[in-house]
Amino acid sequence: MSEDTDKLIATLSTGLQAVTPLRPPVVRALGWLALVAVLAAWPLWRLADLPVFALRNADPRTALECGASLLTGIVATVAAFHLSVPGRAARWALAPLAPLALWIAASGSS
Repeated sequence: MSEDTDKLIATLSTGLQAVTPLRPPVVRALGWLALVAVLAAWPLWRLADLPVFALRNADPRTALECGASLLTGIVATVAAFHLSVPGRAARWALAPLAPLALWIAASGSS
């Protein structure tokens, strides 16, 4: 390195403070999902016909479809938070495929 580069680095790094590391991706994703759940709870409670929803979910296939779709969303959210961290394995993009396959299989069964 040249002397000018060393001086530039010294000038730029003067007075820097340590960066607070982010919380783990799973913790951040669960926090985001909790916020979404809280924001969605009131309209669902006020506007949804919960007895009809419960009656429809009494059918095991419908309950499996709903559960698999919810699980797909949760896993996709966690995967997105993992993928937002530089250096994480790209395999996280495949994580939602298992619950998605279950959701599709349950939807297609008769």
